[in-house]
Amino acid sequence: MKNIRHALLLVGVFTATCDDADDGDTTPPTVTATVPADGADMVDVGAPLTAVFSEAMDPATIGASTFTLRETGGAAVNGAVSYDAGTRTATFTPSARLDWNTDYTATVTTGVTDEAGNAMAADHVWTFLSYPPPPGP
Repeated sequence: MKNIRHALLLVGVFTATCDDADDGDTTPPTVTATVPADGADMVDVGAPLTAVFSEAMDPATIGASTFTLRETGGAAVNGAVSYDAGTRTATFTPSARLDWNTDYTATVTTGVTDEAGNAMAADHVWTFLSYPPPPGP
């Protein structure tokens, strides 16, 4: 009987430890890499943008309102946003080709959260320049 109580005690401790694994997470997530990189030029006008996170994110918080693209100082770019949990990567795919030779600003806002509910400490903002138009005939 004593061995059974010890076994049940160990099972209870193990279960409590496993169930509470994420409860102590208070670290805000960050964006660790972007494509295109901040300050890039000669960016393909048809390519999607990606942002890689430092940890697993809550996919419900990653969308068109929290991952945005706009002409720098100008209009917002319409597009679709997706999240790949396996690679911790959010992708913004523009609805149409970007304009030639145009500065763009991409933003991932503090509205995104990790699986523990921690928001990013600050918006992650980066800029890039699209390709110039192809030469005429």
